[in-house]
Amino acid sequence: MSVVGQLSIRVKPGTREAALQAFRARRVFEECAQAIPGFVQAFLLADRTDPDVICVVTEWRAAQDAADWMASPMRAAQGAYLGHFLAAEPETRLFDRH
Repeated sequence: MSVVGQLSIRVKPGTREAALQAFRARRVFEECAQAIPGFVQAFLLADRTDPDVICVVTEWRAAQDAADWMASPMRAAQGAYLGHFLAAEPETRLFDRH
């Protein structure tokens, strides 16, 4: 059974498009795939009702892969790179995919 992660990110007002562009320019998902072999896929989503919210959905082969990503130095580097866009600490939730 795979594990799906949901990261809800509130960015500073008016910075969502710049944050999305920086996320893509950094090639965040490609870095995930290089760092953790259990990376399956991911989506970068822009909230349709709140212009200051971005959601990242990731899928991992197993819970250990998701845990390895959460502890990865690459994840920390991405956070530092994108951190200036944040209005609040992101919220992460993990789900079992059935």
